[in-house]
Amino acid sequence: MKPLFNTKVLTSRNQTADLLKGVAVLSMILIHLFENIGSQSMESTIYGKIAFFLGGPPAAPLFMIVMGYFLAGSNKSATLQLRRGLILLLGGILLNIGLNFSLLIKILQGTSTLNPLKFIFAVDILPLAGLSIITIALLNPLFKRFAEAYILSAVFVVLFGKLLIDFIPLEEKPFDYIIAFFVGEYEWSYFSLIPWLSFVLVGYSIKLFSDRLGEGFNIKRLYRNVFYVVFGFIFAFTFDYAANITSNLPVYYKFDFLFFLWTLFFLLGFSLLVNDLEIKFSNSIILKYIKWIGINVTSFYVVQWLLIGNISTYFYKKEARIEIMLIWFVAVLVVSTFVVYLWKNYLQKVLQSLSKK
Repeated sequence: MKPLFNTKVLTSRNQTADLLKGVAVLSMILIHLFENIGSQSMESTIYGKIAFFLGGPPAAPLFMIVMGYFLAGSNKSATLQLRRGLILLLGGILLNIGLNFSLLIKILQGTSTLNPLKFIFAVDILPLAGLSIITIALLNPLFKRFAEAYILSAVFVVLFGKLLIDFIPLEEKPFDYIIAFFVGEYEWSYFSLIPWLSFVLVGYSIKLFSDRLGEGFNIKRLYRNVFYVVFGFIFAFTFDYAANITSNLPVYYKFDFLFFLWTLFFLLGFSLLVNDLEIKFSNSIILKYIKWIGINVTSFYVVQWLLIGNISTYFYKKEARIEIMLIWFVAVLVVSTFVVYLWKNYLQKVLQSLSKK
């Protein structure tokens, strides 16, 4: 049997970025379970508050920033980027059908009266990623490698988005299912392009700034330690503010400029801490496992959603015990790991060989 971790692959990549992506996926699994299986009474407990916070800044915002960072370092042509974006957008819709498959069957059988379109066209991470890549590909000829243009655009997207939302009527006409991918407070629009594109733009600008400063740029240990102290104090005094937003999902999904700034500050400190952990414990089995998840981020994301989504049809909002929630987390993690490992090492190669015949 092949080893779970390919060390040659790990050492040839940006390991801190893979670690951050792995952490983001783990955070997403946690919040998906608490959102769908955890009871409403659990949401108001300390466990729920922590889970919803971990499913906030360390999840989608972190993932989108890292994605933007790698987009800026990509040498792919605009045509390939547009194609990739379209594939992710359509793939997101197919994933919606897959993760809600058992629910859609119930709707077809007449045992559920829910509107299937809200589940098929739900605006989640994959459609956001696809639309973000398409947008970046269209902006590139205009902005070139001008980092300031991307960071200013991120600010504009958040501020303008908050104003734009107020002018969009919340209806359920056919065209609204398209608008929801871009902007609006529709109940099925979780990660619309506006305002979430802002985090991708930030990640893109970070890469451009780092290229401009060069590899020799580094924060001295003394300054970093001072930052950690300041970061700790600010985080301790503002955690309730952030946690109140992340536990109120409609507010979190359509965040304002203040929360945008807070999230960037938090992720700066969080990323530095993760980088220090990577430097000190790079060869630990736990970090290698999380980095492996980060390397296989798309496959892992798809598998965990297929599992949690279909399980939720039968266990929606039923679990109020934290120990059972932890068992669910471990179970989804183990099954997802097995499926992704099987896919990457065997099934994918079999399909590739068959396609060549």
